[in-house]
Amino acid sequence: MVEEEKPALDVYTKLAEIYPNIPVFANIAKSETTHVKAVLSLAEKYGIPISLNAPG
Repeated sequence: MVEEEKPALDVYTKLAEIYPNIPVFANIAKSETTHVKAVLSLAEKYGIPISLNAPG
């Protein structure tokens, strides 16, 4: 799941940087951050190692 959420986070974070006057990108980046944190929390709970790569 993190492999799907992390690229979305990276894309929307970059779009929010490029277009700071369009709040939808920052809003979606915030949601994606929540998703990634939730998946990482579950992985930690169940002892599943996950490493996040640099944005890309």
